[in-house]
Amino acid sequence: MKNVSATFYYSSVGGSWSDANNSSASNANPSVGYVSPYNLLDFAIGYKFLDKYNIRIGVNNITDNKYFTRRTETLVYLGNGVLPGDGRSFYITLGGKF
Repeated sequence: MKNVSATFYYSSVGGSWSDANNSSASNANPSVGYVSPYNLLDFAIGYKFLDKYNIRIGVNNITDNKYFTRRTETLVYLGNGVLPGDGRSFYITLGGKF
């Protein structure tokens, strides 16, 4: 159909170290250590109608992967100073051109 669009997004991020010395995580300095690799899947579908309007519905992190993207200097967050990534989320948007 000419008024329907769909987007599938796959992101793969390899593991990395949070410092130049590749230091192991410790309670003394939680901002250093290994950041594990992770994969994300997103999907969205949109529909354009009346030549001016559109609606888009989507879901981010379809598989609800648990991951973290970086480390912090405090132990307030999950694990050894890690900042967790976003879990599964849904959205709906409405748009118009005038």
